[in-house]
Amino acid sequence: MASAGNKDKENNIEIDVVFKTECAVINKQREIRSKATHEDEMPQLGLAFSGGGIRSASFALGVTQALDRYQLFDEVDYLSTVSGGGYMGSAITWFHHQQTEKREGSGPELVNDSDNEFILGKKSIGTRATLVECEHKDEENNFLSYIRQHGDYLTPGKRLNSLSMVAQVLANSLIAVLVYFSLLLSGMFALTYIGFFEKDGWSIFNFENTTPVVILALLLIFFSTVIAIISSVSSCDKTEDTEKGYKRRVRTQKIFGYLMVATLLLLALASMGVLQDFLKEKSYFGSEVAGLIPLLIGGIGTLLELSNMRSVKVVKRKISNIRIWVLSLLLIYGLFYASYLIAYHYKNDALFATIATLAIGSFFGWFTNLNLFGINRMYRDRLMEAFMPNTSSVEKNQWAPATKADQAMVVDMCGNGVFSKNTDGTIDVNLKKIKSAGPYHIINTNIVLNDSDIAKFRGRGGDNFVISPAYSGSDSVNWHPTLDFVDGKMSHATAMAISGAALNPGTGVGGLGTTRNKLISFMMAFFHLRLGWWLTNPNARNKNKFFKKPNFIVPGLTQGVFAYNNKEDSTFIELTDGGHFENTGIYELIRRKLPIIMLSQAGADPKFTLEDIANVMERVRVDFGVTISFLDDYGLNAILPNGDNNADAIEKKFNLSKKGFAIAKVKYPDKEKLGYLIVIKSLMIKDLPLSLFHYKSVNTDFPNQTTADQFFDENQFEAYRELGYQLTKQMAEEVCKTSEDAKSITLTELQTSLASLATRKSK
Repeated sequence: MASAGNKDKENNIEIDVVFKTECAVINKQREIRSKATHEDEMPQLGLAFSGGGIRSASFALGVTQALDRYQLFDEVDYLSTVSGGGYMGSAITWFHHQQTEKREGSGPELVNDSDNEFILGKKSIGTRATLVECEHKDEENNFLSYIRQHGDYLTPGKRLNSLSMVAQVLANSLIAVLVYFSLLLSGMFALTYIGFFEKDGWSIFNFENTTPVVILALLLIFFSTVIAIISSVSSCDKTEDTEKGYKRRVRTQKIFGYLMVATLLLLALASMGVLQDFLKEKSYFGSEVAGLIPLLIGGIGTLLELSNMRSVKVVKRKISNIRIWVLSLLLIYGLFYASYLIAYHYKNDALFATIATLAIGSFFGWFTNLNLFGINRMYRDRLMEAFMPNTSSVEKNQWAPATKADQAMVVDMCGNGVFSKNTDGTIDVNLKKIKSAGPYHIINTNIVLNDSDIAKFRGRGGDNFVISPAYSGSDSVNWHPTLDFVDGKMSHATAMAISGAALNPGTGVGGLGTTRNKLISFMMAFFHLRLGWWLTNPNARNKNKFFKKPNFIVPGLTQGVFAYNNKEDSTFIELTDGGHFENTGIYELIRRKLPIIMLSQAGADPKFTLEDIANVMERVRVDFGVTISFLDDYGLNAILPNGDNNADAIEKKFNLSKKGFAIAKVKYPDKEKLGYLIVIKSLMIKDLPLSLFHYKSVNTDFPNQTTADQFFDENQFEAYRELGYQLTKQMAEEVCKTSEDAKSITLTELQTSLASLATRKSK
C-alpha cells in the first residue's frame, strides 16, 4: 500500500500530495511496460495533445505512431490532453484499459497484432497494414481502421444522421425556451394582473395617460438625481477626503449602478406599450406584430456571430463588439415584447395564466437534468462511440452503441479498485491492483469563474481544472479525490466530452472571444446552447443535498441565464473546454516540472499568429515562474512559412516552412537542470509525401481547416494523420541524428541530444 500523504483537512490537499500519488502510479505502470523506474522515481517524459477538434486528434494519431515507431511512446509517463486532443488520448487510454481486461480474462480479445498490443498500427509501418499483411485477419489493426473510418463521428449513420442531430439541437432549445419563456410570461402576466401597464392601473399613480411603469421609472430617475445632489453637496464635507468618505463614495457608485439597471429595464418595459400603440396607429407591417421584427433580426444576427466567433481579424473586433451588443439587445427586447403582447391580449385571464405558466416553467425546469439532456449529452455519446467503441464494433468495423465505455469510470482507468479514501481525505493507492500500462492520463478542462473574487481567475474567465484517475481539481477549488466527484461516477467518456465542450456561454478560447460577451452568453443560456457540464462543488460554501442535480432553475437560471455567482465556492461549478483556459495541454506538465515535454500542436493557426503557444508561455511564466525560450536553430522562425525571395516555386506555392518542429529550453525556478519542450506543429514542409501536396492543392486551407468541421472523411483523416507521422519522424531523425532504419531511440539518447542542441551555438 502506498499512501498519498497526510492532511488535516479534506479540502486542503496540496499539489505535492497529488504529484506524489501520480508518481507512485506511474512507476508501477512503467513496471508493467517492462520499463525501469527512473533513478529519482520522478516522471521524465510528458506528451500533450492540443485542442483543435478531430483535426488535432488525427494529427496526434500520426505523432503517436511515429513515437511508437522509435519505441519512444513506451517512455511516455504522462499523457495530457485538451479538447480535440482528448479524442485520441481517450482512444489510447480506452484501448489499454480493454487490453487490461483481455489479460485479466474479463473481456473479449481485441483483434490486433499478437506481437504488438498497440492501438495505432505496426511499429514498422506507422500507417495501415499492407495488402500482404492483411491476408491474415489477425494481423490487421482493426482498432485503427475503426477510428479512421468513423471520423464523421457526429453523423455515424443508422438513422443518426444530420437530420437527427439538428432535431436534437432543436428539441434541446425547445425545452429551454419552454421553461424560460414560461417563466418570463408568468412575470409579464403577473405585472398585467396588477395593472402595471394600465394608464389607470394604481390609484396612487393615477396620472392621466401615464402608466405605473413609467411613473416608477421617473421616480428612479428622480431618486438618482437626489443622490447626485446630496453627493455634490457632501463633497465639501471635511470627512470626504478620509477613509469614511472614500467608503461612502464606493457605496454611492454601487447604488448608481443598481438604479441605472432598474431604470433601463423599466423604460424598456414602458416602451413596449408605446411601440404597440404606434404600430397600431400606423399599421406598419401587419400592425403590432411588426414589433417582433427585432426578435427575428437579433436571432439571425446572433447565430451568424456565433458561427464566426473566432475571427483572426483583430482590427474588426471593436466593430464586431458593437454589432454583438446591438443584435443581442434586439433579440432580448424582441423576447420581452413577444411576452408583453401575449400578456396584453389575454389580460382578462392574467391570474390563471400567471399560475399556469409559472407551473409549466417550474415543472420542466426543476425536473430536467441539464447534464443528461441536451446537445452536450449527444456530443458525448457520439464521441464515445467513435473513440471508445465496444470490441464487437471494432471487429465488425461498424458503428454501434458503446455500452462498455458508457459506464467506464475515470477512477478505474488505472485498474479497478486502485484508489480508496483515507480518513484524512487523501487517497490510498493499492499498487497491486494497477493493471494499466499507462501513460497516466490527465484530461484538462476549464472551470468557469467569471464572478471570482480573485482578479486572475475573473479576468481569465476561469482556471485549468484537471480530471484524472486519482485526483481532480484546480488551484481555484483545491484538489480532491476523484472519488469525491459525482460519487466516483465520472465516466471517462464524459470527461473527454467536457474537455472538448467548445461552445458554451461565458467562455472563449484562452478566455477571450465572442461568447465571453454577457449578452451573447445570456442568449446562449436562454436557448440552452451549451456543451459544458455542471458539477456539484466539493469546495462549496454552502453544501445542500437538495441541490445535487443541475436543472434549468438551479444553476441553469441563476448561474446560467443570469450568469450570477460563478465562483470558486458556488454550489455548482461549470466545466467546459480546456482550450478556454489554454489550448496546448502542457500547462499541467510544466506544473509537474517534467524534464522533457512533447507537444502535438494542431490548433487552427492559418495566419501563424502562434496564439496558443504564446498564451501558455505567458500563463506558466505568471503562475509558475517558468520561462520558455526557443533555441536559435530550432526556434519559431524555423516553423514560420518561408518568406525569402530565394524560396523556390514549391515553397512559394505551398507556403512551406523549413521544419515541422521547434525546440525550447524550459527554465524551472527551483531546478538547476534545464527542461526541454518539443513542439510538433501541423504545417507543410518540403520533405513530405506527394499525397499531402495533392491534398493541399485541392484543399488550400490544409492543414488549418476550420475546427467547426467535425465531419472528416477517410482522405481528410489520413492527410492529418500522415502529416503528424512525417513531421514527428523528421524530428526524431534530426534531433537524435538517427537513421531511417533505426529500430529505437532511448530516453537517454533523447535527453543527451536535446542537451547538446541547447549548448550548440547558432549556425
